[in-house]
Amino acid sequence: MNGPVYKRMSDWENGTSFTGSINTIKHDYQNINGAFLKLNYPSAKTFCVVLGNDVQSANGNLPTPTPTVTLVLSEGYTDLYNGSVKCYEDATKSDKTKLSGDLQLMKNGLGRIDTAVNLIKTIEKNRIG
Repeated sequence: MNGPVYKRMSDWENGTSFTGSINTIKHDYQNINGAFLKLNYPSAKTFCVVLGNDVQSANGNLPTPTPTVTLVLSEGYTDLYNGSVKCYEDATKSDKTKLSGDLQLMKNGLGRIDTAVNLIKTIEKNRIG
């Protein structure tokens, strides 16, 4: 891709359906958390698999036009994916304590994703690059 960074970032976002992917991942997390709150371990287990698949799909759209955004997204996706794998294992065992920790790891991943989104908005708003 050629052109200024802000333009390449916008093109990358549109070409990868980035916003839709992130919204899907957030929805997956909410489904896991809802199942956890109801102690519905079979549903939590299923939603953990769905999240893992969606994160892998989003991760396949990397790199972004900037190394910093790519790194932050990669770290967020890693936390989310690792959390989803642990979530599946711990939901299988109906381990409420470990599942709570898994949710925190996934929440940390979502925080990194939010940081990346804010970086992207700053790049585009300020027409960086």
